[in-house]
Amino acid sequence: AWQKDGGTDFPAARERRMHVMPDDDVFFIMDVKIEDMGVYSCTAQNTAGTISANATLTVLETPYLVQALEDHSVVVGETVALQCKALGSPPPRITWLKGDEPLQLSDRHHFTPGNQLLIIRNAVLEDAGRYTCLMSNTLGTERAHSQLSVQRSGGCVAEPNRKDSTMTVGIIIIAVVCSIVITSLVWVCIIYQTRKKSEECSVTNTDETIVPPDVPSYLSSQGTLSDRQEVCIRVEASNGPQPNGHIESNGIYRMDRRGSQDLETHVDFRSAQPSISS
Repeated sequence: AWQKDGGTDFPAARERRMHVMPDDDVFFIMDVKIEDMGVYSCTAQNTAGTISANATLTVLETPYLVQALEDHSVVVGETVALQCKALGSPPPRITWLKGDEPLQLSDRHHFTPGNQLLIIRNAVLEDAGRYTCLMSNTLGTERAHSQLSVQRSGGCVAEPNRKDSTMTVGIIIIAVVCSIVITSLVWVCIIYQTRKKSEECSVTNTDETIVPPDVPSYLSSQGTLSDRQEVCIRVEASNGPQPNGHIESNGIYRMDRRGSQDLETHVDFRSAQPSISS
């Protein structure tokens, strides 16, 4: 029986990449992967006893990046981190270069274990350039690059913020202008409606006839004293329908009611529209 690291459930067996030849003491693993590395045990037994043998499998792999390097842009005085996460078998050795030359270290440069992360504090203009991550093991060497840009304070890096501020001011100005225009249109409509109502009231008041208190004299001056004048009069009555009537030359108002006798009423001209006291 075959085991890997003391167990029978291992990747090559689950994925059916392991093949054992009949009546043979060897087995094959097809399409070898990193997870196939480990200690394999072969155990044989019969009536006489049991015997076991171990073999260690090592899988080699060229270095490769788990995540591609990114370019960075910072302002003078800021901190920047360059990451070179590499894998391989055996694990690769990582070296940092700047401009194809070994990186000159200072107290501002820091590395994490394995040199996979380069941290530069208090960046200066001289830190700008192309950084290279050199990954190497027994199978070969790979390179990856990252471009670092360092800007002066208040330089090009602040330009996007300036553009955002200009856009915000422009939007506020447009909103204020639109509100002023809308308010002006509302006031124009209100003024127009007010003037229109005033003109209608003026026309109505002009058409009204103001009868002076001295009715006989007024009618005499108009040359119609002997004629019956039909005048529209508002009668102040508490109940019942308002009757029709006319004013005669002697100032007496005669009111006609259907089915009743004539009713004499004196006219009281105390306002522009006369009222009747019955």
